[in-house]
Amino acid sequence: MRVLGIDPGTAIVGFSILDFENNRFNVIDYGCIYTDKDMPMEDRLCKIYSELTEIIKKYSPSEKNLLPHPLPGSSYSISKIIRQ
Repeated sequence: MRVLGIDPGTAIVGFSILDFENNRFNVIDYGCIYTDKDMPMEDRLCKIYSELTEIIKKYSPSEKNLLPHPLPGSSYSISKIIRQ
């Protein structure tokens, strides 16, 4: 099983691609998507969407997981970001 894990944010989005086989996780790739703090929010979200779409196309994960936690120092909650 291939898993895409996402650590959400608007300035930095972390991601990891893991394979789970024989009760073990193997790291395939990981990284961050960065957006400029001066970009309008809609442009930041478009960039995040675009780059995550490319990651999904490249690795074809069978599972996708979002790590739910509030965004430190931000008035945005995850649910507000997703609704936008």
